[in-house]
Amino acid sequence: MQGATPARLYATLVGGMLAIGGLLGFFYNGHFGSGHDVFGNDRSVDVLGILAVNGWHNIFHLASGLLGLAVAGYAARQYALALGLLYVVLAVYGFILGPGHNLLGIIPVNTEDNFLHLLLGLLGLGAGAATPAAPARARIRTG
Repeated sequence: MQGATPARLYATLVGGMLAIGGLLGFFYNGHFGSGHDVFGNDRSVDVLGILAVNGWHNIFHLASGLLGLAVAGYAARQYALALGLLYVVLAVYGFILGPGHNLLGIIPVNTEDNFLHLLLGLLGLGAGAATPAAPARARIRTG
């Protein structure tokens, strides 16, 4: 088990936040459609008037958050680096698509989502980089 490291803190705090956010998102919108109805109306709902969500978005946050909580004790660095890279890629892709579009055709994002994903991604990459790859071993003095 790892000691207190930036990656473990990231996995625990961000994982918990994503899991709670994923659950709360279902109270706003649990629809699993493509994001638009047959008339072209956007079916996503903005949580607190800020972040666009639907059922797929909620599932993604819930799953990635629970994964972080599950691996915080033994694979926090790998989680922080992988989730950080994933969120940076999603943010860049979201910025390229522009507001009102869906990632992979099913996950709604807006500018606020893209900035949040970028922030979480950069924090994850930073936490992973600030955490040593292998724990320091105790040295035994002979003499």
